[in-house]
Amino acid sequence: MIEPLPIPTRLIGGEAVDSYATSHAGRNRFRVEDLERTLRAQGQFPKSKARSHPGRKAVWRALGGLHERAFTEPQTVGGNWVIDRPLCHRCGNRNAQGRRPDIGMVCVKHRRWLGGPQVDLSRFGEALVAERHWRRALVPRGIVVEAPVVLLAAESARVGLRKGVLEQRSELVSVPSPDLCQWPVRTARVWSVVLPAGGQGNCLVMANRSAHPGVRWCWP
Repeated sequence: MIEPLPIPTRLIGGEAVDSYATSHAGRNRFRVEDLERTLRAQGQFPKSKARSHPGRKAVWRALGGLHERAFTEPQTVGGNWVIDRPLCHRCGNRNAQGRRPDIGMVCVKHRRWLGGPQVDLSRFGEALVAERHWRRALVPRGIVVEAPVVLLAAESARVGLRKGVLEQRSELVSVPSPDLCQWPVRTARVWSVVLPAGGQGNCLVMANRSAHPGVRWCWP
């Protein structure tokens, strides 16, 4: 039976096995390759060298003393791939990668942008509002940030956002980026596509009407 390593490492929600293994082995002064090689020689590690092998995930769950749900995030949602991407650095006080189909591009708890440099969003309230609506309205409909409809919405937002609004939003964060400044508009445009024909909802007027006058976000 494989016992947990002596120094625990907290699993970040959605974290991938490679990311966790690197952090957990490092905290215990091991290299992942050396540890896995030793366990394989002892017959406690799968012979397959596939990094996503179920047996490998089971071993790292045991080494970390983790629950059975660890490393079981879906690879696809609604026919769209869910890719590994950076997770919030503040959530685990370390860099981590994983799959989070249940969120958009913002860590609401720590108010951090996850689509690039993880800047603070405390002054960019529209981005936080957009993220909350994403989770409440789009996640239940199987929309993930890598879905084609989201990529199309991003391109539409990139073309349509006024230069003045882009500059204004850029002043609200320490390291601005086009994707970050366009996030509220992108979320609204995704919703306009996935809203069922004839569907009715409560409308939330965009906080900055100067971006797209007359555009409203409709949420169920």
